[in-house]
Amino acid sequence: MKRLVAIAIAPLLAACTTMTTPAEIAAADYGPPPAADYEQQIKNYMLGVLKDPMSAQYIFSTPAKGGVVHDVAIAGGKPHFYWEVDVKINGKNSYGAYTGFQQYAFWFHNGKLMVGVGPDGIGFGPNGESVPVIP
Repeated sequence: MKRLVAIAIAPLLAACTTMTTPAEIAAADYGPPPAADYEQQIKNYMLGVLKDPMSAQYIFSTPAKGGVVHDVAIAGGKPHFYWEVDVKINGKNSYGAYTGFQQYAFWFHNGKLMVGVGPDGIGFGPNGESVPVIP
């Protein structure tokens, strides 16, 4: 019975996975790279996320073409290309102690910061709210 259910569900799950075609990659629109103030944009974004944002320590990478996120298959699976800035952030916890550097990623499109992705792989907005991310 389990095998029958797995066989019946497999085509539905396959329909949810969208691959980027070579033609889509060739025509990819990443938009312009992040503005020169991308570091400050990220710090501003983290104001509502970190417990003590003014004491946070940051190590920024250089912006790079990051990849693609697809809409859900029901919406046609349209690809959205983005620039990515990887940042290591060392913030303080509720006790005032630094937690150690943690890896974050910030996605930009057309020079604008769109979403942050935390060390747990979950997207978050500028106030710490969860944002759906489908890498």
